[in-house]
Amino acid sequence: MSTVYLGVFIAMGRGCPDFYNPKLWEKFVWKNLKKITDAIIETGAAASFHADSNWKRGLDYFKEFPKGTCVFETDGTTDIYKIKEKLGDRMCIKGDVQASKFALGTPDEVYDYSSHLIKDMGPGFILSSGCDIPANAKIENVKAMISAAAGK
Repeated sequence: MSTVYLGVFIAMGRGCPDFYNPKLWEKFVWKNLKKITDAIIETGAAASFHADSNWKRGLDYFKEFPKGTCVFETDGTTDIYKIKEKLGDRMCIKGDVQASKFALGTPDEVYDYSSHLIKDMGPGFILSSGCDIPANAKIENVKAMISAAAGK
């Protein structure tokens, strides 16, 4: 029998800490995000944070959630190495091949970047696009990311 993973997607782009002064962010964004996330975790599902923009200033807040209950997905704006430093022992990190690499990079650049992320992030990391793969992505660049993930 296989285990079914249930994750609840939480889009947080407009709640980015860089868009608010800290007191307003805590009162109007974090307070509600925490309530929603706690409710998701109580059901047994994982909270999957889709964190567009720069969340560096808010990373420490995510330590409040129990270990192993959340996924932090970045779009390339927040330094993924800072996310690893702050949250890597608490939650899964997902990302971070940026849209610009898919559209403007070379297959070698995408492969090398993806391979480095896999090596540097270690266990608990999911290699994926940072946000979405753009419509103008070069197919050979998408294949390069997949090849890196497959270890080929």
